Amino acid sequence: MLKNKYFILFILLFLVMTDFCFAGIAGSRFKIAETPQDCDVFFMLTPDMEEIENKENDDVAVTKSFKITKNGLEGELRYSLFADTGTTREDLNLQFAMWVFMCLNNIAGYEVPSNTISSFDDNDVKKEFNGDFGCTTFLQNPKSGYAEGYKYIMAEFFYKDGQGIVMRAYLFNDINFAGITKDGIADDSPLFSNYHTFKFAGENKAENYELSEEDRNKLLALIDEFRNDTDCAKDFIPTKYSEILNFALESPIVHVVIDESCYPKEVAECNYSEILLLAYIAGNVEHQLKTNTSENAIEKGLDFQLLKYKHIKKHDKKLKIKVLEQKLKAKTR
Repeated sequence: MLKNKYFILFILLFLVMTDFCFAGIAGSRFKIAETPQDCDVFFMLTPDMEEIENKENDDVAVTKSFKITKNGLEGELRYSLFADTGTTREDLNLQFAMWVFMCLNNIAGYEVPSNTISSFDDNDVKKEFNGDFGCTTFLQNPKSGYAEGYKYIMAEFFYKDGQGIVMRAYLFNDINFAGITKDGIADDSPLFSNYHTFKFAGENKAENYELSEEDRNKLLALIDEFRNDTDCAKDFIPTKYSEILNFALESPIVHVVIDESCYPKEVAECNYSEILLLAYIAGNVEHQLKTNTSENAIEKGLDFQLLKYKHIKKHDKKLKIKVLEQKLKAKTR
């Protein structure tokens, strides 16, 4: 889990002045992203999450929203993405700080003190989210339209060079949602058990990235091995196949979108959710590598997912996932 240290900004007194902040937007290197692809961000749905409509508000534009339900508690997870235009290379820390304070003050509905903000360890940001650096704060009793109906916000910001800023906010009313106890942090809390649900994709821009023919063939062979492996593990992805997932997350030459069309709630909540998600990713990646394209191949991913579902059903005779059963029936018509 990410570790915190004090987030120190030497120019705070200037940044918290609203006029100054908004004047700075004109020359900012960041802009509101229209889609997750603008920042090359990959989202993961857990069984506790359900995608919902974004809340209309005048404070901060929301890109993706999810309802989290776990342990009898409910809350929301909202993502706001800001693309890195790359137009201004100087003063990155200043630009990032300006954006953080503008967003925080807006979603809080009041001026957020600098000493309530902590920065993450850069190595943890890299390892857990494939980003460069980030920061977090905890807000109580927000007064904004953004936070209407909620008592608490855990807000976090992550930056990756050339891709942008991910702002995510957990909104909730019961402090137990965050799992903060006198003994420490409860890992099975709704917040922390749904913590690693996004990642920056791509280490380099696609035009600067090279995949050797040998590595390409190895990956295709691994995907083919996964296709023919009928001994489907339950509840987890076998280690040898995790390389497929890592490639999809980190390589800029393939583009895989995970949403409710390929990973609906019924699939996400079943015991074989990770295997079925990996199957969709594998079929998608395989098609892109074989055709030298970088376009999301939904149908190829779904075909692979259905094949793996049939493998699982041979072992688990009682398994019936309605949405996949319907897709199988449509395929046989």
